[in-house]
Amino acid sequence: MFATGLALITPARDAPLPISPSPERGAAPAVPDAKMPEEMKLRLEHHLQVERLILDKLLIGLLLIVAGYGVNSLIESYKATAAQSHYFLDKRLAAAIEIRKRLTGVVDPLLEITLSRCTGAIESTELVESTRSGLGALTNTLNSNSLFLKEDYKVEAERAISIFRGTLAQACFESCDMREFIDQVSQYVTDETREQVIPGGGAAVMAPRGRSFKPVAWTGTHLQREGNSAFMVANFKAWSERQAAPSPVHRVCNK
Repeated sequence: MFATGLALITPARDAPLPISPSPERGAAPAVPDAKMPEEMKLRLEHHLQVERLILDKLLIGLLLIVAGYGVNSLIESYKATAAQSHYFLDKRLAAAIEIRKRLTGVVDPLLEITLSRCTGAIESTELVESTRSGLGALTNTLNSNSLFLKEDYKVEAERAISIFRGTLAQACFESCDMREFIDQVSQYVTDETREQVIPGGGAAVMAPRGRSFKPVAWTGTHLQREGNSAFMVANFKAWSERQAAPSPVHRVCNK
């Protein structure tokens, strides 16, 4: 009886296993449940927010690095430009002071010489030598500072030096107004020297400008061909014609 009951419970050894029915050909496969637990959704959203925060920080950091590099480059460029400007300003100021000193060393004795020649007084050979030496020193100062001076200024200063040389070489003058002429040529060089340091030469910073005469614009070739004496005479004539009340022309020679 026990055996019979066991046989009823245990399936037959040769009985086929139950087989799940296969889907029909062409039918869509079964789709898993798309519903996600709420806790998993929260974790995923939190993970995405953390990633966004990290990415934002990285982008902000990158922007700060780029901006900092740009600002630092601008600052360094400004410092370099300011240092260069300060350097050249110092050099031009030193050159201007030296030129003004050399110019005084030329004009002061030259005015004494012209006075002697106009009045017929005995001329001092020491003043003549002092003027020649001063002209050489002034020329050397201009040449040694040529890198810091504007080209047009150097041309004008060289023309003024040619006038001074021509005056020194001239034994006779058409008028004793030569002293005023020399003084105004010197004033022009002084004014132009100021421009090398402070363009415009404001009266609040520097002494006001005086009366000055700009030399005639002869070319270098013309000046070399005609000579300093002819250049001085041409400039004195041009200066005399511009005077409001020119003095009577009379030739004066130192005998």
